[in-house]
Amino acid sequence: MNENCKNILKMFRLRAGISQEEAASALSISIHTLYNYETYSNYSRKNMPPEEIILEMMDLYITDPDPVRRKMRQFHMGIMYLCETNQIFSSIFCGVKSRNLAEAFINYQMELEDVQIMEQQMRRVIVDDQIEDHETDVAGAFLKELLESTFANVEFAVSAMEKTVIPQKIAKKMQPKKHLIMNEGRSMHVENKRIFATWG
Repeated sequence: MNENCKNILKMFRLRAGISQEEAASALSISIHTLYNYETYSNYSRKNMPPEEIILEMMDLYITDPDPVRRKMRQFHMGIMYLCETNQIFSSIFCGVKSRNLAEAFINYQMELEDVQIMEQQMRRVIVDDQIEDHETDVAGAFLKELLESTFANVEFAVSAMEKTVIPQKIAKKMQPKKHLIMNEGRSMHVENKRIFATWG
C-alpha cells in the first residue's frame, strides 16, 4: 500500500483495502469516473468529485467498531481532502500536520495555557460587549493566542487520529445501488437525483 499517494481519496481507498472496481460499484459510478476523481488536481480544477460522492466515500472507506472514533476518522478524512482540494481551506490549515503524539499534546497544553493567562484581561475588555480603541491591543493579543491554541488543538486531534490503532478490521459489505449508472454522458437531471450520503 502506498501511503504517499498524491490524492487523498485514493490513499483512503487503499487504506480500506478496497479496489477501484469495488469502490466504483458501491458508489454507482464507473471505474473511469472514479479514476478521474482520484486524479483530481487543485491546479487544473478538472474532474472535481461532487460533495455527495465525497460523503459516500467517507462512509465507505472509514470502518471502525467504535462509532465515536469512526466519526473522528471521517472528520480527519474530510479535513485532509479539503486541504488538498480547497485553496482557501488549505491556506488556513496548511500548517496542520500529524506529529509525534507527546509533542503534539505538549504543544496543545502550552498554547492553551497562553490563552488562560490572558483570559482575565480579555474578560475586562468584553464585559461591556464592545472593544474600545484602547483595548484593541489586548483583544488582538488574545485572539492571536486563541487561534494558535485552535490550530494546536486540531493538530493534536489529527495526530491522535493518525496514530489510533484499529483493534480489528471490519469487512464492509459493498453492494452497488439499485440503479447503477455507468453511462459517462448521463444527464444532470439524473446526477442531481443522487442520494446524499449521511453521517449516520
